[in-house]
Amino acid sequence: LTQGQYAGQPFGDTMLPWQRELIRYIWGHTDANGDRITRTLFCKIGKGAGKSTFAAMLALCHVMDLAMRGEGYRGLVLLLSPTISTADSVMGHIVEAIKFDPELAGQFKSNVARRQITHVKSGIVLEIAPPRMDAVVGRRPICLLADEIHLMAAENRQFTQILDQIRKGGTNAGNLYLEILISTAPTDVAAGAYSELLTTARKQRDEGLGDGGRFCPILFEWPHDRDDLDIEDPNEWWRGNPSAVSYGTMALGTLIEEYDTAKRTGVPRNVALFLSQRLGIEPNQSRVGTRTPLQEAWADLPAPADPAHPPTVVAIDPGGQDDPGAVCYAWRTDDDGVGMRCQQYLTRQGLDRAGDALRAVYDQAIAAGELLIYDSGGALDDAMTQHILKFQEGLGSSLIVGGDTYGRAGFVPSLSKHLWNEFVSVSQGWQLLRAYAALDQLAADKRLYPVKTPLLSANVENLILEDGPRGRRFAKRDAAASGQGQLKIDGAMAMVSAAELLLEHAKAPFDIRALVG
Repeated sequence: LTQGQYAGQPFGDTMLPWQRELIRYIWGHTDANGDRITRTLFCKIGKGAGKSTFAAMLALCHVMDLAMRGEGYRGLVLLLSPTISTADSVMGHIVEAIKFDPELAGQFKSNVARRQITHVKSGIVLEIAPPRMDAVVGRRPICLLADEIHLMAAENRQFTQILDQIRKGGTNAGNLYLEILISTAPTDVAAGAYSELLTTARKQRDEGLGDGGRFCPILFEWPHDRDDLDIEDPNEWWRGNPSAVSYGTMALGTLIEEYDTAKRTGVPRNVALFLSQRLGIEPNQSRVGTRTPLQEAWADLPAPADPAHPPTVVAIDPGGQDDPGAVCYAWRTDDDGVGMRCQQYLTRQGLDRAGDALRAVYDQAIAAGELLIYDSGGALDDAMTQHILKFQEGLGSSLIVGGDTYGRAGFVPSLSKHLWNEFVSVSQGWQLLRAYAALDQLAADKRLYPVKTPLLSANVENLILEDGPRGRRFAKRDAAASGQGQLKIDGAMAMVSAAELLLEHAKAPFDIRALVG
């Protein structure tokens, strides 16, 4: 290794488990003739995870494997990168690895002017080539190493054709040909060859559509369909950046500081850059651009006649490490409408780590008594529990309590021990779209009566509907290109969960489902 705390140590002694397993898979997964099955490795991974170093080592492994077996004579390994400096960096990792390895140092010679390294005995050449058609036509590589493929695909309309041309040349190498395609996530929408590769990789991962192992996808990216995970929890960041662990190449404390700095600027783009480059979070591909009837009507909705009216249902969004916990109290009104009020809770750490824009909203919510601050997560959980149980004392078994079962670890199981009725789990995905439609209709009819507090109003404005490859879902308006946002939606999601509880679980003289057209 040439950089970081492990500089000077053999790569084999410092590999992370996933790297070791991948090398074993590529060169240990063979057919009946002993030939390597994998032809293409596509790896999406966060910046700072040592991707370029690892890709360089894979290319060097391929060269040495062929040389030791007497194959690939005078073969060509092409190194493609969006810029010469990036390509030089990859080549530099190879040069340094050779230079400091006693067994390799005498086996190679370099040509700086031509940006080439040659394995003397086999004649195999490693060469930097620009991502241009004139630079690859007629080349017959035994290996392609393409670093930051998403940039080449976005910046060069011909890149798909360039990749096809290289692959055609690679057919001459037969079973010896190996493709190593590695990239961080784009800060914009995925494009071109990168988008096609990413789609294929995800299908193989999600649907098991494989080709016998010839295409090997390695995707480190945030699982958006996991409602139990909190993007604000650094202990989960390894999912997009596997080196963000105590023994990895990227210090977790450094990542946390970088994320906090991005959030404090109050500029969504800065957060988007961190999430895409460090954690591999893809930007949203499409969003519903129009405002919903609830958002259009929000400013003009009347307040409830009795803001302290006893609730019919209590809906909970437990929040996360730096996210507020939200409790929505909802009841039916005399005109077959719905009254709602929300109380939100936050730790002092969450308050201190808020960016400038979010902190301004928090300060308004604190002044209005909407947001309560606690020194610890335990104190916050206790307060939420006591406030909910206060209503149970007066309403008994008629009170329905439910909501999101994920979020703050252990909160719902702890609360459930004190409830007279079973806690009603409310799915937070597409299943809530009908409940949101009910709120839309109530708002349009001016029969929704919310207590419009500062943070809740910001939550409602920030909650949008997003169309993606898995259908429509809830997302954050201020997420920009990242898929994540700062201004939060916890209170709004608690409102939607309350509507769902009214739809499905609260007995009433009228059926709120009639509100959904």
